[in-house]
Amino acid sequence: MVADRLGFSNLKPVVLGNAGNLLVHLSPFPIVARVAKLFPGDDSLFWRDVWEFEIKVARHLMAYGIPVVPYSCLVPPGPYPVGDTWMTLWEYVEPAPIPR
Repeated sequence: MVADRLGFSNLKPVVLGNAGNLLVHLSPFPIVARVAKLFPGDDSLFWRDVWEFEIKVARHLMAYGIPVVPYSCLVPPGPYPVGDTWMTLWEYVEPAPIPR
């Protein structure tokens, strides 16, 4: 498991979302795993490349002070192979209250 290889132990995963991708808070660490949900016929390597590009975009925007949810700084953000799909690691940010 990727978490074991990265030195995480005693994880208490909390699913934050399961729509286009699976988002899991790797509690108690301030990290969110984003796992690609692929469909039959999807090219896994294409999505790996897309996620590598997303990390590069986040890095570029952060360098210019543009607010984005940052990728993980505790461990390399990936992408990491997980079965037949890919995962990237991002910083956990507390949800903002919804204005009424």
